[in-house]
Amino acid sequence: MLMAVVVASGALVGPSPTSPPTRPTTLVEAVTSPPTTVDPALARTLGERTVAANVFQTLLTPSPDGVAPGLAQSWEVSGNVVTLHLNPQARLTNGQPLTAATVAQALARPLWPSVASLPAKELLGLVVGSDQVARGGARTLSGVVALDAKTVAITLKNPPADPTAFLRGLAQEALAVVPPDDLVQGGPNWQLTNLWGSGGWQLESWQLHSSLAFRSSLPGVSWEVKVEDFSSPALAAASIANNLAQVWSLEPSTLSALSTSELARVHFVPDRQELVWSARLPGAGAVVVPVQSLARAAFRDTVPVDGMPANVTAPPGVLAVEADDPWAVALGQAIAAQSRGALVMQKWTAGTPLPQGTTAYLGPDPSAFPSGVNQPLMREGGLFMWSSAISGVGVFPNGLLNWAQVTFRP
Repeated sequence: MLMAVVVASGALVGPSPTSPPTRPTTLVEAVTSPPTTVDPALARTLGERTVAANVFQTLLTPSPDGVAPGLAQSWEVSGNVVTLHLNPQARLTNGQPLTAATVAQALARPLWPSVASLPAKELLGLVVGSDQVARGGARTLSGVVALDAKTVAITLKNPPADPTAFLRGLAQEALAVVPPDDLVQGGPNWQLTNLWGSGGWQLESWQLHSSLAFRSSLPGVSWEVKVEDFSSPALAAASIANNLAQVWSLEPSTLSALSTSELARVHFVPDRQELVWSARLPGAGAVVVPVQSLARAAFRDTVPVDGMPANVTAPPGVLAVEADDPWAVALGQAIAAQSRGALVMQKWTAGTPLPQGTTAYLGPDPSAFPSGVNQPLMREGGLFMWSSAISGVGVFPNGLLNWAQVTFRP
C-alpha cells in the first residue's frame, strides 16, 4: 500500500500571528489549575495542554480528512514504513534547524522509563523497538532512522490496517517534539532550566503552583504571555471581568459551573475538527439518542448545534469515546446517562484497539470505527472568555489557544 501527501515546500511552520498589537504588552491567560508540567507527553489539564501546544509542535496536525502538515511537510506510507519529510524551513525556538536526528530522539523520549507516558506508549506501540525503549533496554527506537538531515523513516511491526490511524497518532500532543538540547541543558529539571522548545516560545520564569511566563521568538509577536492560576471558575471569570487576565480557556465540562450572565460572555472558536458519530447499523432493540437536545444541554447553548441531526441510533453495547477529546467526553457522558445503561461509555485512545463490544464511536476520527456508518455532528473548537482588551483569539487545529493569534484592541 502506498499513500503519499505532498504540500508546497513554502508551507508555514509554527503559529502565525494575526493583527499584532502596536505596542508590547503582556497577555495574561487565566487557568483554574496551575500547570505542574510543560512536558507534552505528560500534559493532562487544559492549562498544561495549552502551554505544551504553544511551546512544542507536533510532526503532523489533525484535520477533518485525517492529518495535515506540522513540522513535517509531507509523508508517505509504503507497507510497514512511514517516511516523513521535514519542512526545510523548520527551526527550533533557539534558532537551530530542526533535524531528522532531533525528531528520532524526540519520538523515543516519551517512552523512556523516566517519562513513561501512557498515551505515547499506546501511540507508538506499533513502532519497531518501542518495547525495548519502554523497558529501559534502549534509549532510541531501532525502528526510527534519520535517512538524511530532513527525512525520517519509521518502521512499524506490521503494515497498518489503517495508515491514517497511525498518522493521526503522530498528530497527538503526547508526541510533540521536545528538542534534546532542552534535556541536556536542564538535566532532571529540564522543564525549569533553559527551556526553548520547538514552537517559538521560551520559558522565562516559573513560580510553581502560581504562574509561568514566556517570551516569544516568533516574528511579529511583541507580547509576552503569563499563565496565572485563579483557582476556580468563579475567580477566573472575575479576573476577566476586571481585566486582571485577558483570556480564559474553558473545558466544556466547566460550563455547568457558570452563571447565566457568565455564559453570555463565553465565545466558541471553531477549529479544523468535526465531532463524528459512527455506529453499526441498528437492528431490533436499537438505542435512539436525541443527540441535538443532549448537546444543547451539555454545552449550555454556547455552541451552534442547529445543523446536528436530531437523533442518532446504535445497537446496545459500548460507546467508545476519544479520551483526549473533551467535546466527545462531555457529550458521551450525556448520551450514556440518557440511554440508562444501553450504551456504556468507555474512553479510548487513538492508535489502540477499540474496546470489546463497541457498537458506536464518538470523536473526531471518521476512520476510527470501520464497522460503523459515519454521521457528522458538529464542529469542534475552543471555548473562551476574554476581557475588553481583546477582540478575538485563534486556535490550533485541536482547539487549544494559540498565544500568537490573539488580537488586541487598539
